[in-house]
Amino acid sequence: MRTATPASLADRFRASAAPFFVLVPLALVGLLLAAVIPFGPGTLDLVMLAAWFLAMCFTVWSAGSSDLLDVVRSPGVPRPPEGPVPTIDRLALFGMLLFGLGGITALIACLVVDLSHDPADGGAVVNVSLGSFISALGFAVSGILLRRLADREAFALLHVALDAEPLGPASSAGALVRLRGVVNDPTPVATPAGPAAFAITEAIEHTPGTDPNIVSGSLANDRTFLVTADHVAVELDGQGAHWAPGERLTWSARTASGNEQTVNLDYLPLGALVTVAGVLRSWARPGVATLTASPDAPVVLLRHEPDDDPLAPLRASRRRRRLAPVLLVALVVAIVATGAAMLRALPPGTPSASAAPAAPMARSAAAALVY
Repeated sequence: MRTATPASLADRFRASAAPFFVLVPLALVGLLLAAVIPFGPGTLDLVMLAAWFLAMCFTVWSAGSSDLLDVVRSPGVPRPPEGPVPTIDRLALFGMLLFGLGGITALIACLVVDLSHDPADGGAVVNVSLGSFISALGFAVSGILLRRLADREAFALLHVALDAEPLGPASSAGALVRLRGVVNDPTPVATPAGPAAFAITEAIEHTPGTDPNIVSGSLANDRTFLVTADHVAVELDGQGAHWAPGERLTWSARTASGNEQTVNLDYLPLGALVTVAGVLRSWARPGVATLTASPDAPVVLLRHEPDDDPLAPLRASRRRRRLAPVLLVALVVAIVATGAAMLRALPPGTPSASAAPAAPMARSAAAALVY
């Protein structure tokens, strides 16, 4: 058995920026190639390929910050079914599939076709770059719609954590409140590391071959626990709360079938410093407020050290989520303007000689997309 420290909230947020440092350089390479090759349909293909990489970057860069918090629940238990998916959300998911996987395939195919024809051999320029334009534009628009779908729950969660008012004796039922305090529990659960407010055990059985691993587990949670400050306290049931784990025990074992099994135990120890936020349900007794997690009123529970600002990564996540749709809209405008200009400069069947004067304009359009 060993003690492991899960990635902190700040570490998770920094790691979620990884797509930015992969996809943006790929986009820059595409724009550089578009600027240096002889002007032709392949130029537009490369510009649209770069735009596709940027659309993917802005979409997943924002989505990555959705996984900062975990939900306190028993592992291996399916999430409760959600309601019917609105039509516009179905279109967003369909568009991401069509213009995501299908779009990158179409972009590469168009690029290969357009670059495989050498104008020096004579004849008209082969031009299928309109397909590249449609693929990049469709993917960027789908990214905007997907962000609307993905950000709905995330913004509600960030609103609870960041916009709550400090809990005080004058706080009324229905108010959004936040409290920084210490975990106490008159009925703790026992763990190998000592008493805890709750503990989540996850067992991962590693099956041989291509069979998926088997995940099981349990949530040990004996009624409610308290988060106490100087003159006020919060009583809550941890189940369903969104939290950032701070302590973990992990060990290996063998199952009855002989397969290797990894067991992880995440727990909230007594005496831990936390910040909790949610909707005040009622005052259970003088000085003790009650919070209960529900789909329409989530509870956020952040484990942190005394000198940490647990809300800083969440504030940064909200700024990123607000910026991503703006960048996607700007990208759509750039795709339309650049694509329209380059398509007019090189219509289907135009000989390569007459396309040469349009090269400076195409390179300027490609440079404008970078900035």
